[in-house]
Amino acid sequence: MNSTNQIINQSARWGWTAHRSPWQEVFEQLGLTQSRVPLDLLEAENAYLVRLEAAGRTKENFDISMDDGVLVVNSTLNEGTNKMPPFSRRVLLPGEVDVHHVAASYENGVLEIQLPKAAATQPRKINID
Repeated sequence: MNSTNQIINQSARWGWTAHRSPWQEVFEQLGLTQSRVPLDLLEAENAYLVRLEAAGRTKENFDISMDDGVLVVNSTLNEGTNKMPPFSRRVLLPGEVDVHHVAASYENGVLEIQLPKAAATQPRKINID
């Protein structure tokens, strides 16, 4: 997966805005690494996109849910040749999501979750009569 700055630059070209955890900078300044699955949260005008680097799994290893504005991603241990440890990530989204139209895909070790913004939170042009 690209570094955070590369993701931010790449996503800007596509009209996405990346959200960076305030703790990420603290960890970097202290020279510490977070022992978690890398996650990127991007925002466009009509949707959020969450990307997790989770190689060595299958789509059946994931359990994805929404709980009161928090995206919850759990991954179980694959009993086959997979030795990847299970993990759980919780992401507080910056706005409301249309939970009925959330979609996810898993390809080449990257889990992508597309979360359309709720209609009430999307920008709306107001015409003057």
